[in-house]
Amino acid sequence: MKFIQLPVVLIFLSIYTLSYGQSVLDKGNYQLGGSVTYDRGKSNNAYFHDKYTDIQLSPEYSYFVMDNLLIGGLISFDYNKYEWTYPDHYLSRSKSLGIGPLVKYYFRTDNLIPFISASATYNKYLDEDEHGYNLNFSTGLDFFIAKSLALEPFISYSTSNYYKPDSDSKQFSFGLRLSYFIIK
Repeated sequence: MKFIQLPVVLIFLSIYTLSYGQSVLDKGNYQLGGSVTYDRGKSNNAYFHDKYTDIQLSPEYSYFVMDNLLIGGLISFDYNKYEWTYPDHYLSRSKSLGIGPLVKYYFRTDNLIPFISASATYNKYLDEDEHGYNLNFSTGLDFFIAKSLALEPFISYSTSNYYKPDSDSKQFSFGLRLSYFIIK
């Protein structure tokens, strides 16, 4: 039954988007947005036990340089805690700070407002010598719950390269952001 409720809510929000979403995408308007993520997990097997916690805060600020096109920046703060017990007990904590540009393009349609976006951030681990770069590409839809406030479900692909020690990663994820539009 819950699977049926989600499409009904999304259809309602898309109709609501039709009535409110069009004027916020005009040149000269601003957007404040961002996301908070929390990830926690653990694994157990015959040889080791480990668990991790990851908390990330990523505010964004953007400006419509032309209708439908946002250019702005973002800051991200990430806290990680990783603990494992084999062969010895070990606890690792790290904090990182990232900053970089973003670009987002909205496609005006009759009843939904899809978008594509890209961002690049330089990340530095605090109290460590490790640093790196992250590229992120995402797509999603804006559902307006008020004239200037939108929920933004998205799917993203990220690739990261870090130095000291050298490492790289690729990640596919989905999530939900909140965006507030300041209409000029």
